Amino acid sequence: MAGSQVNKQLPKATAKRLPQYYRLFKLLVDEQVTRTNSQLISEKIGVDAATIRRDFSLFGELGRRGYG
Repeated sequence: MAGSQVNKQLPKATAKRLPQYYRLFKLLVDEQVTRTNSQLISEKIGVDAATIRRDFSLFGELGRRGYG
């Protein structure tokens, strides 16, 4: 077993938002949108942009500050 592997649990609130993120990203892909940001996601699903950034920080580095 890898010694560097960390066992982190996804917070329940974040897990409950995953289907919303999935539906939005599927819609964006269907509309051929290739980049987005937390503010746009916030406006579309009604979740604070800081919460969205915190949720995605759990998956490691994604994109760059402000746009990705």
